[in-house]
Amino acid sequence: MHSYGAVPFVRIVIPFAAGILIYALWQIHVSPLLLVITLAFTIILQRYLKSNSRRLFRNLPWIGVGLNLCLLFTGNQFAYFKADINRADHFLRDSSEHGNAIVTLLEPPVEKDHSYKALVSVMYISGDDSSSSVRGRAIIYFSKDTAASHLRYGDMVMIPHRFTAVAPPLNPDEFDYRKYLWFQEIYATEFVKSGDWIKIRAKQGNRLLTLSFWLRDKCRQAFQKYIPADREEAVMEALVVGYRDGMSQEVQQAYANAGVVHILAVSGLHVGILYLVFDRMLFFMRRRKNWKRWQSFFIVVLIWLFAFVTGLSGSVIRAATMFSLIALGKNWNRSANSFNTIAASAFLILLWNPFLLMDVGFQLSYAAVISISAFVPYMNWWMTRETRLGDSLWRTTSMSLAAQTGTLPLTLFYFKQFPVLFLLANIIVIPLSGVLLVGGMALAIFQWTGLLAAYLGIAIAKLCWLMNAFILFISAIPVSVIHLGSFTWWEAALLLAVIALLTQYFLYHRRVYFYSSLVCLCILCISSSVTRIVQQISSHVTVYAFRGSSSLELNNSVNGLLLTDSSVIADMWRMKYLRQHNQWNGISNLALVGWSNDQSKEFQFNGRSSFFTDGPYFQFKDYRIARITRPLPTHIASRRLKLDAVIISGNPDITMSQLLKCYDPAQIILDGSNKFYRTKKWIHELDTLRIPCHDVMKDGAWLVDL
Repeated sequence: MHSYGAVPFVRIVIPFAAGILIYALWQIHVSPLLLVITLAFTIILQRYLKSNSRRLFRNLPWIGVGLNLCLLFTGNQFAYFKADINRADHFLRDSSEHGNAIVTLLEPPVEKDHSYKALVSVMYISGDDSSSSVRGRAIIYFSKDTAASHLRYGDMVMIPHRFTAVAPPLNPDEFDYRKYLWFQEIYATEFVKSGDWIKIRAKQGNRLLTLSFWLRDKCRQAFQKYIPADREEAVMEALVVGYRDGMSQEVQQAYANAGVVHILAVSGLHVGILYLVFDRMLFFMRRRKNWKRWQSFFIVVLIWLFAFVTGLSGSVIRAATMFSLIALGKNWNRSANSFNTIAASAFLILLWNPFLLMDVGFQLSYAAVISISAFVPYMNWWMTRETRLGDSLWRTTSMSLAAQTGTLPLTLFYFKQFPVLFLLANIIVIPLSGVLLVGGMALAIFQWTGLLAAYLGIAIAKLCWLMNAFILFISAIPVSVIHLGSFTWWEAALLLAVIALLTQYFLYHRRVYFYSSLVCLCILCISSSVTRIVQQISSHVTVYAFRGSSSLELNNSVNGLLLTDSSVIADMWRMKYLRQHNQWNGISNLALVGWSNDQSKEFQFNGRSSFFTDGPYFQFKDYRIARITRPLPTHIASRRLKLDAVIISGNPDITMSQLLKCYDPAQIILDGSNKFYRTKKWIHELDTLRIPCHDVMKDGAWLVDL
């Protein structure tokens, strides 16, 4: 292990990243004046302590504390000023309600089922009698037609000024798309119909990026032409150029279950493989002392050429920067500390874009590289290898183990699952993906040869089919994945502490590290047990916010009952979300039942009758609900039926005054199957009558604990 003083960039990047986190997570902005005051105070204090001979003051880490605070405040400033929304000329700050916007496409549009999705930069906003220059990025969905299919990177387009802020997630545990876009400095979206936009100019983008996207498209065309199978073609597009839109959900899920989904995103693994390939290709340059630096230079050029061909995505730039510094440090400074080099690359990337710190790929990449640098040198001594094949297998195994160990806390926190057979999968898939990566690049280069490209495409298709078949086989094994329930950020921090303390114990054999790891492990187990117990004794009623559909879920302990429309059951994405949400909350048995207003039913949880339905009326434990889907009877009941909640569904032609003549509800819920105009009218009536109302499409899913 190395001393803390030998890794200056580690000491710099930690407080700098902490400042970024403070702003990114909580939008806390530290005044620049505080940074100036802290820096001035640190300089004055350093001069004073240097001239003061009193040991009491000289031995205290005042200077270190001051410098760390300065770095923390600096990271906070970088994050604040990087966010375009904080600038006065951001287009969302424009008060114009009508008019047009002129936007420039920042990437080639991506084809969706019913539209073309494009990332744009908003350049100008024009009103009735004025025009202003603005800034900011947005996502535009162009209605699918022939004209939209010809849009390209750099095109300047005029669209109506109807931007809407990205909505927060409406359902519990739903993916926070707004936060995801916020970290990419995207705060608004718009859907543009056919005929509502005009292309003003073409090819207004950066020439280098234009060439980069053109090369990426040429690579994709080579795969589409010479790889016959659609599944293998989609995997090669993801593996070589990072284009994943053509992959089926089934294949992506199989890669995730096998623990090898990282090969589908062009990132550190791919650049690392190419780094090793280029290093072997230029081996002859290591034989001469004066040529070693030139070897590093050519490796860096080739790495960035690959990044250029893949479209210069954020993950590729991150990996290329990291391995460029590693390559330069290897031959230019033999004594360079690997952790310092990794930290230096992270610092440079965060200077360029502070919000990459919040990118899951960024976190996983650096966690994997740090773990490999920390563990692999020691793991190489665990086994004696007498053959080159044995050495290669053990190196692949040790790297996979090290990377999985370092990324385990993040994997459990973000994905709530652990791929049990990751080691077996990676031993096979990493070498295969390396061969496919090099083969894919060769196919892209030699696509003009015709016959050679055809044979190369057939060979790549067969090898890719073999890799896909192996991954599908691994993912189909029942024990291939362990799904977890809730796993919070502080439980991830405790697991990280356990790994770090055990590492220190095995390195230094000090019992304090071992006992400390046991304490952290006990706290982690207690936390997990308490969470599980709470889930076992809890019961919930949930009305989900699904547009155009009605969904009511009742949960008791580990069992759940979902009453919903057939459209929800047939929707793959909604069902995936529902299963995942229930899994995270300890619901292992979820029954699906279609709506029926004409039958009486009784459902049992844990062998006991807990839920009854009689036409439009439901009772779950002591909680009583009515679901109104039809016009109410004209006769008035002698006494209003007292209910805990009334769900209005299916857009019935009723008024709230009619409803309240029949029922006395504590809460009225408007689900997602109602029309907007009628929902708006009902809300106005209920506000006048001062009756509690919850519109799930506006207020989010309705959830009550029993």
